[in-house]
Amino acid sequence: MRYPLSVRENGIVELDTHVACGLSRKCGPVRFIVDTGSVVSSLGEKDVRSLGLSSRDLARYHGRPIVGIGGRTRTRLVKDITIIFGAGEVILADIELLYHMPVREGRKRALGTRDSVRRAPSILGMDLLMALNMALYCHPRKRIAYLERV
Repeated sequence: MRYPLSVRENGIVELDTHVACGLSRKCGPVRFIVDTGSVVSSLGEKDVRSLGLSSRDLARYHGRPIVGIGGRTRTRLVKDITIIFGAGEVILADIELLYHMPVREGRKRALGTRDSVRRAPSILGMDLLMALNMALYCHPRKRIAYLERV
């Protein structure tokens, strides 16, 4: 079965989902950017806030340092997450996503700035694509993209 994705004019591929958080007991829509260059998936600040979470609620992340275009960030774990898409037939339950916290300006230059992190979208990385056992098909010029079970 195929699960359609949105393709913006600039070629960015997006997946519309609903995310439920066990910690806050809230559920809401989250639009992920599909990023095959990202090893891990993460929630953007806007989505973390819409799920009723603050950085104080989240566990420390003790994995490898995360470095992206915005630099290095302080990272937290958002646990007990359920992602639902495809009219409810695709569900990833009890997963962990990362959250990159904004940091004060003037700290180490290697840290992502508060503004760059606040604008960061939620990312669907290779960890979840592999967990879903799905292949990504994308034709940006035709603006066609979908996920399909392998």
